[in-house]
Amino acid sequence: MRILHLESGLFWGGQEFRTIMEVQWLHEHGHEAWIGCDADSRIAAEATKRGLPWVEIPMKKSAYLSSVLRIRSFIKEKGIQVTNAHGSKDAALAYPLHLLGHPIVRYRHIMVPKNPKPRSMFLFKHGCKLILACSQNIAQDFVKLVGIAPERIATVGEGVDLQKFHPEVPQSVREEFGVQPAQIFVGMVAMIRSEKGHRTFLRAALKIADQCPNARFLIVGQGVGARGEEIEADLEKIMRERYGATRSTTEKPLPISLAGYRTDLPQLFSALDVVVIPSKAEAQSQVAPQAFATRRAVIASDVGGLPELITHGVNGHLVPPGETQALAEAMERLIADEPYRQQLAEAGYDYAQKHLSFDHIMGKMLEVYAGVVSS
Repeated sequence: MRILHLESGLFWGGQEFRTIMEVQWLHEHGHEAWIGCDADSRIAAEATKRGLPWVEIPMKKSAYLSSVLRIRSFIKEKGIQVTNAHGSKDAALAYPLHLLGHPIVRYRHIMVPKNPKPRSMFLFKHGCKLILACSQNIAQDFVKLVGIAPERIATVGEGVDLQKFHPEVPQSVREEFGVQPAQIFVGMVAMIRSEKGHRTFLRAALKIADQCPNARFLIVGQGVGARGEEIEADLEKIMRERYGATRSTTEKPLPISLAGYRTDLPQLFSALDVVVIPSKAEAQSQVAPQAFATRRAVIASDVGGLPELITHGVNGHLVPPGETQALAEAMERLIADEPYRQQLAEAGYDYAQKHLSFDHIMGKMLEVYAGVVSS
């Protein structure tokens, strides 16, 4: 197939990572795919780094008409069969093309607000052939809150590259942060945004760090946007006031470390014993599949699409979102209870092998694309 992805985001997060993964997989499996994005975006830089094709599409409002014409010309030039619009700007640019009959799919990566604005929902109702939701939770909200017919929605969740994420990945990151082999390493991996729960994680870690010398804690991620940068600065301030530094080293081990932005995700997950997803809102998760595939125990908030992946007490441990004490108690249990920790890790690994391989997920995506084109 020949597929165009429109991605207007300038920063880097799960949505952009998923788009890159999909385009790379399509090329590796005999298809053709391009990313339409701003030249100054992180996704353009990442596509260039990986040798993936992308086309410059100015995403500013002032360039609306020229951008629409650029996309239309590119679609004709490359024989694009279907276009996947990821964000609201992308959907606005794709709307005229939908009216002209070009198949537009709209992928929804985030939750539907409880009181959706009519203007923002218009393009979901009238600007695409099909909505792709990354969780059943999102699909149900589109039906209940927006009034979209269920047959116009398909659900395809997150997957994981089992060749990159697996239990045999070297654990060199533990040594970098001064974590001893017998210590239990607990961490969260997420771009720093208000809904991701970094403050909740740090407060919970601080509650138990001094009382549990057998545990070490790690926060991986950097602030995104003004609000994210504010939260990151707040985390750093708390760490300096408490420990005089923000990260542990072999020479000066600390109970808690801020790791900042990292690209060595397989090595990070392999180094951790427990992976925590303390989100206050989460449409779906890439972290949970990556932790499962690496055979690591998962603690996650009982919110959004996370319970669709995690069954409490079976392949993960669910806690109420935003509740520091509940999270601290869950972390304490998994630190102390090795049989329970291993049970969750094994069940998560089995679930990833059976249901979450990216090959399996992309097979479902191709079925959706082919159905849209043929209809």
